[in-house]
Amino acid sequence: MTWTTSVDGASIESINVYTAGGNICETTIPITVPVAVSNTAGATQEQVGSDPLTLWVTMTGASRAYQFSTAMKL
Repeated sequence: MTWTTSVDGASIESINVYTAGGNICETTIPITVPVAVSNTAGATQEQVGSDPLTLWVTMTGASRAYQFSTAMKL
């Protein structure tokens, strides 16, 4: 997983999820994010009460990118 920071490096704006072997994985991958994301393609959202949002990401041959709805300050 990698992330993209703002131009000034003060916040994280998005994450990119990838796996070895051509981005194919038989098991969903849990990714906990600190804020909501603007797109959930390839993922199922899970959030119970005030717990952080978890994206259960399915890898089917391409990396997945998730843009935060609000940048996370570092």
